Amino acid sequence: MTPIWAGLARSWRSSSGTAIRSSPVASVETDDAAMSAPLRLRIRVETMVAYHRPDRDHVRTSLHPQARSVLEEIEAFGPRSSDPLSIEDRRRLEHTEPRFSGNPQPVGATRDVEIDGPAGKVTLRLYIPDAPPPHAQVLFIHGGGWALGAIEFADPLCRALCRASGMLIGSVEYRLAPEHKFPAGLEDAYAALQWLDANATANGSRRGPIAVCGDSAGGNLAAAVAQMSRDRGGPLIALQVLIYPALDPTLSRPSMTTCATGYGLTRDDMRLFWDLYLRTPRDAADPYACPPRAKSLAGLPPALIVTAEFDPLVDEGEAYGAQLTADGADATVTRYPGMIHGFIGYLGRVDAARDAVAECGDALKAAMRKGLPTS
Repeated sequence: MTPIWAGLARSWRSSSGTAIRSSPVASVETDDAAMSAPLRLRIRVETMVAYHRPDRDHVRTSLHPQARSVLEEIEAFGPRSSDPLSIEDRRRLEHTEPRFSGNPQPVGATRDVEIDGPAGKVTLRLYIPDAPPPHAQVLFIHGGGWALGAIEFADPLCRALCRASGMLIGSVEYRLAPEHKFPAGLEDAYAALQWLDANATANGSRRGPIAVCGDSAGGNLAAAVAQMSRDRGGPLIALQVLIYPALDPTLSRPSMTTCATGYGLTRDDMRLFWDLYLRTPRDAADPYACPPRAKSLAGLPPALIVTAEFDPLVDEGEAYGAQLTADGADATVTRYPGMIHGFIGYLGRVDAARDAVAECGDALKAAMRKGLPTS
């Protein structure tokens, strides 16, 4: 996930919202003419009060208190200067920023393996469930704006996903921008998918479809890996889990304005990250860099897309769900009201993080029951 201090503003934006009817599933329309299919949107709340494209006049009451507490604590920690941070400064800060992931959850075993990537060795950390083999497999791709993050920072989330799903999680240490621009990290991720497929038996896993999962920039890479798998003839993917994915380099959707500052990740952060990742503006037309640019999303695996209400990326994630649905793919979108970008990593402080991990685990188990042969 993108470190939340990256663009934390000193003021809170305001909000008012339109209540959506009290039901487990709400149907909303995207504002993009190309996304004409209604999006089935699940709102995860006990009492149904949800917001779509809110004006944000009452943010202090709309933000969940746990999310607000995290923001305030990181704000107190964050840099005092208003000058933009260099990528080197951001990398130094990500080693010292407050952590909210709680105690690492135990799994059966972990081990790091070096696999052959397109430009050298790539590290893949395997999280093995505390359950008898064989296990289904999940490729996890960490976030960080394609320029930050590491498998070490993703360790608590991967442990939680391993326990929630009962599956082997392979977390890939892909090459980062700006030293390695698109498509370097993506090709590393695809190589990791191929390795998991080829080494399933040796890993104590079953041969069969693999799931892909990623958060933020990792959600972008997971969506692109799913397209590459379709286009290159495999390996077969059972489910793509996209957690607040970064998908639109135009930064033109409404939430990029309404959530531009004040909620951790900012519009300016995303502009910087896209500039670091893409080689030239022409890459923005490549569907492997910008998955919604694909001519068709038909034939892609089912998707679970998790979004957060107060995240500048919320609209692009939900629009991708509508686009998948319009092209005949099975997509479920769950928006977590009151939440901010990165919330799924705050397992020690935010109840919704644990709910989201449980939802991802349930979706993975359901997808594998459909896609894997019984043993």
